[in-house]
Amino acid sequence: MTTAVTQTPVLLITKTADPASLAGNVPAGHAVSYTYLVSNTGNVTISNVTVSDAHDGLGTPPTPGSEAGVVTTNGSTDGGVNGSWDLLRPGDQISFSSTYSITQDDVDQRQ
Repeated sequence: MTTAVTQTPVLLITKTADPASLAGNVPAGHAVSYTYLVSNTGNVTISNVTVSDAHDGLGTPPTPGSEAGVVTTNGSTDGGVNGSWDLLRPGDQISFSSTYSITQDDVDQRQ
């Protein structure tokens, strides 16, 4: 008997800003720290996981790259800290981090 298995690749991405980097009056030039949590909630291994940010600020979008907060109980692997995660297995998650420098246009537009 043959049983068909449906592959369901699903990545859940949550972007958060560090509240400490947003405290008080945020002037132009101030750096905001972001974390991007990527969770494999599907049933297949995903390879070469990277994150990009379209960002709605007026300056250069942040480039998520530094890897941290790794939870790999299911055998995910990575060859090095290079902004890409080699194999993210179902149930595992990885965090990427980045910073964004507030521009004067952001302040003027209250972004």
